[in-house]
Amino acid sequence: MKKILLFTVLFACVLACKKDDTPSDTTDDGQMGITDPQEVAFILNENLTVADGFTVDPTTVATTDDVIANSAAVGRMPVKTGIENVNTITFTPSAETGGNPVSAVGMRFGPTGDIIFREVTAEEAEAGIASFIFSIDPSVCEDIAQICHDIKCYEFAQTSSGAITQADLQDIAAVCAACDEPSCLDLLDEEVCENNGLQGASGNPRFNLTWTGGTDLDLYVTDPNGDTISYSNRTSPSGGALDVDCLGNCPGGNSENIFWENGGPSGTYSFYINYFSGSGPTPFTVTVFEDTNVISTHTGSVTDSNPDSATFQYVK
Repeated sequence: MKKILLFTVLFACVLACKKDDTPSDTTDDGQMGITDPQEVAFILNENLTVADGFTVDPTTVATTDDVIANSAAVGRMPVKTGIENVNTITFTPSAETGGNPVSAVGMRFGPTGDIIFREVTAEEAEAGIASFIFSIDPSVCEDIAQICHDIKCYEFAQTSSGAITQADLQDIAAVCAACDEPSCLDLLDEEVCENNGLQGASGNPRFNLTWTGGTDLDLYVTDPNGDTISYSNRTSPSGGALDVDCLGNCPGGNSENIFWENGGPSGTYSFYINYFSGSGPTPFTVTVFEDTNVISTHTGSVTDSNPDSATFQYVK
């Protein structure tokens, strides 16, 4: 029988920094640091980078209610500086938009200011899901308090006409402290914090599948030696293993995780998603890591009538 384990995904971005009785310009241990929510939001946005991103001033474009964008994350997620983070947004698929499909997805910290977008592919627009890689410069933590800040991130989609959707919100925690720091423990489970919001072990490579809802999806990875790992064959002679297997509606989010702890063999890895059971189309994201480095993201949608996704490849 498959084992249900936890997974929490990725997020959207107004800030309400965690505060106690200390002054707003000091941390819990007396160190100086900004805690004002608007100032922290401004600093985060100034130091936010999205791969292949472009900015849009929302005051100069129309807003649409015909298309909906939502965060694919469940629960509060840690966002750390100096590493690559992944944000996944689901949205109205192109076939349901009346000829005005989504052309980009984006995010912003705080309730005002420019939104940083990245264009979606035709396949992503059709499936109604897209992921993008973002990072925050480590210098942020030199200015804001050395604690975990309780944050809301705003997420958007933009249509081919240039209009943007209403904002969707996701709670995150900007981590400028150790995961065992009290302000972090009040916001995040320590294991979630240490693993950057992902359940399961890290590895090189690591394949992490996420989705939402009650559908049971399965991740299949074939290593360069031709051995396939899945829920029915959880290890391979090359050292790969599946350690997270969710049946759908898992507490904290749906995930499956396949990894090579001591380094997998060089060569080409093939992977795909299978729709095991459920109802209705189910968008998914697979993120490929080499240790903590995000190598690529792959999105799509599967159904009971078309249960297998496209086959993706990663070359180590």
